[in-house]
Amino acid sequence: MILHSFLTVEVFDVDSIKNCIHIILEKWGRIDVLVTNIGVRKETLIEDITTED
Repeated sequence: MILHSFLTVEVFDVDSIKNCIHIILEKWGRIDVLVTNIGVRKETLIEDITTED
């Protein structure tokens, strides 16, 4: 059985991102795979990207 969710998030709005994470954790308890499609390329580790980037 494959379980998944699709959510739309405004990636330039920190509150929207936090809300999305809250929804996922409430429903599933964890995030196993996260796929983004925002069309921005920056050769930086995700941990090093700031909200200003």
